[in-house]
Amino acid sequence: MRTLIAAEAERFPEVAADYVRRSWDHNQGLLAEALRHLGARGLLRIDDPAVAAEQLTWLALAAPLNRLTLTAGAARYSAAELDVIAREAVTTFLDRYGARDSAA
Repeated sequence: MRTLIAAEAERFPEVAADYVRRSWDHNQGLLAEALRHLGARGLLRIDDPAVAAEQLTWLALAAPLNRLTLTAGAARYSAAELDVIAREAVTTFLDRYGARDSAA
């Protein structure tokens, strides 16, 4: 769907804007809210949950999305490779935003 929307965004900007609002913006908002709650509980150190949500999303999605888009889905990552990407994304995210207090 993302590829189709991107390909037709110039012809149908209102469709693209609606897709971004109802998909991307909505999901990023939900993730930001979850990160805000984790920060409020002292489990993360986040000043701007929206920025942190975007960073976490792109850490996990950039490489798989890039590969899927540029190969038209012909060079997908395996489930095991996706697991490694997700684990490494979370590790990097926690290095930046994880609570420094080991009790948290």
